[in-house]
Amino acid sequence: MRTTVPNGSFREANRFAPDLKEETKRSLQAAVRFACSTQHRDGYWETPSDPRIFDTAIVSLCLAKAGSGASIAVERARKWLMNAVPQCHDPVVTELEEWLRVLALGAEKKPAPNLSNTSRTWSGRVLLVESISVIENCPYSDAAHLLDIVGALRGKRVKQWQRTLLAAAEIIADARLGNSISRNAVTDLVAEQRTDGGFCLMPAISAVACIALLAANEQEAARNCLTNLLENQCTDGTWRYLPFDIWDTALMVRALRGCRLFDEKSLAAALSFVERTQSDDGGWACKRGLESDNDTTGAALLALAGSAAGRRVTSRAVDYLRRVQRDDGLWMTWQSADDVPSPDVTAHVVSAATTHSMTSLDTSRAVRWLVKQYEEAGWSAHWYPTKSYAVREISVAIGIDHKTSRRAAQDLITRQRADGGWPAFDHDSSSSAAATGLALSVLARSKETPDQVLRNAASFLIGNQSDQGTWVGSPFMAGPRPLLNHYPSHTHAFASTGLHDFLKFALGNGKR
Repeated sequence: MRTTVPNGSFREANRFAPDLKEETKRSLQAAVRFACSTQHRDGYWETPSDPRIFDTAIVSLCLAKAGSGASIAVERARKWLMNAVPQCHDPVVTELEEWLRVLALGAEKKPAPNLSNTSRTWSGRVLLVESISVIENCPYSDAAHLLDIVGALRGKRVKQWQRTLLAAAEIIADARLGNSISRNAVTDLVAEQRTDGGFCLMPAISAVACIALLAANEQEAARNCLTNLLENQCTDGTWRYLPFDIWDTALMVRALRGCRLFDEKSLAAALSFVERTQSDDGGWACKRGLESDNDTTGAALLALAGSAAGRRVTSRAVDYLRRVQRDDGLWMTWQSADDVPSPDVTAHVVSAATTHSMTSLDTSRAVRWLVKQYEEAGWSAHWYPTKSYAVREISVAIGIDHKTSRRAAQDLITRQRADGGWPAFDHDSSSSAAATGLALSVLARSKETPDQVLRNAASFLIGNQSDQGTWVGSPFMAGPRPLLNHYPSHTHAFASTGLHDFLKFALGNGKR
């Protein structure tokens, strides 16, 4: 087989050295073995996120206020926070994490960062920051203003964790002002508490809720919440953002389906898990116990593509996606008032609709919007705000041979670094295995990618893989936006995706 290269000459399908093909196979097999070995018995994958200041600082400063035997946990957290470094991808996030770190260490109290000046209206984050400012009695903290924020959000559609925070913030503000505590707020807050004592599977939200429960003299609920927080402190003294069993499983299936060992050992159980976790509304949540979101719904459907399980869930999924589609034909992640259409979420839904032949779901306006997004400002993603993720997911949705996808692929080529990799963010000093895997996935499918670009990218992934078949990663998944998280399972899936697609599309095992 011959393919045309940009200069018009021809090259043979076996143009890559046999050694590179064998090395790629060995590297991918090592990645598959690791994935199979870390799959849970029920068929899913789930890894804790790396620690960060945001979660640990909020929990520790709230526990310091709560007392009741939490002093040892607080000291362990402070020991970790002493040397912790704020995230630096966004100046607002850097300021926020440093403010929280200083507060948690019991140092000088400073005014809260002003999140209202950011380009997005992060209403839930503003509510959280203002609540902490009131709890800590920071300079310029204003309990009356906090009540105004609660009032502005009351009655609007909000996420589950925001409902918890609204009730908690109202209680905290009333307590600071000396007002009577609203029984409705207390009832709403207690109703959100899980049987394990926590709230929304998020330690930071649970910690603020614990302070509110104490202020409302809800002793049993507060004690259960405190117990939950103490039990979930990690051995290094940190608290972590919630893990995502459904999302992680969908990622792993999409990355490794088609690899023989994976298909034999892991695929059936993984597909069964994804099918079983479809919510009553027809969508999927990123984590069992949470509300459905449109991104995980699209990803779950892509994981189930071509399977009997996929055929069984499609009807309910189509109904869900039709209900949550906006009037302009697009999809947000959530159905909350502060959310906006997301390119990566919309792309996943479009791809799922195509894969499952959802002819009753109109995606034509969504495709036109995705193309227009590139023409106006290039492609970006809300949940993994790295260029190669946006290009990979959106180009699959509109077609890798679409002229816009081809332009985006060429732009990716210009961003490759001398080591063969791509950074998660332009300011990063090191290349990222995850970002490189995603870029390689795009470029391996493109007929216009120079061979050397592919060789260098594959060599970067092979050379940076550990003996266990894994890769080192860094924070690049958003949550809660605009903060970032790193989940090792995500880095593993994205790096593996690149090797798998390189093997399929560039080394003769697939079409290119």
